[in-house]
Amino acid sequence: MEYNLIINQAALRRWVGKIKLTDAAIIGFIRGLSQDDPAVSRHMQGGYYRLQLSWMLREMPLLKIKEDWLSRRLKYLKNLGVLDVLLVVDRGHRYKLYGKLSKLYFQEEALARALIDESRSEKTPSSEKTPTGENSELGENSHGRKLPLIIREDQRGRSAPPLLGGTAADNPGQEVSAGAEFEEAIAKLPAEMRRIREASQRVQKQADLPGLGPPADSDTKPAPSEPKGPAP
Repeated sequence: MEYNLIINQAALRRWVGKIKLTDAAIIGFIRGLSQDDPAVSRHMQGGYYRLQLSWMLREMPLLKIKEDWLSRRLKYLKNLGVLDVLLVVDRGHRYKLYGKLSKLYFQEEALARALIDESRSEKTPSSEKTPTGENSELGENSHGRKLPLIIREDQRGRSAPPLLGGTAADNPGQEVSAGAEFEEAIAKLPAEMRRIREASQRVQKQADLPGLGPPADSDTKPAPSEPKGPAP
């Protein structure tokens, strides 16, 4: 049984509305055949794959169709131009069916791949990539300011969820990808945090909120409190 069937929907967009999911599965099955597989190559004929109906149905049990129906679908795909079919008569005067995907299908597949690559290149400009190839990312703190994200990778090389702040020493066994933009953002953090704190203190002073006290880096001393109780 074939465990995985890959259906390239982008390559089949030319025949949308003309083929069914069953047809797409048949196309995906034939597309997955390889000349490097000895079990397949020894039954080939002039570049065509042997399409024995009973064998195909055993490999694709979820289709739940019979051999005559499969034969009709193969003929239909041939008429659409998706499949090239070859009939060979053996010594016992029996027909053997061979087939392969047509040049038209491979042209559609190549065109779909080119369009996908072009779309990806437009969405991911090279100027926004770090030296490791990962896209640079920025997060936001509670003040709406942009903060750098440290991108870490696990030991298997897959991207793990990003962490705000921290260094490689804080995450043993993790690799931190830091480029020139990241180092520059880290250097600007103290000034940005100081500016945010001063703005918060100005708002606090204007609102005249009690009990918050002066900032930690201020040299202003608190005024002496008056003694409690009635005046003498």
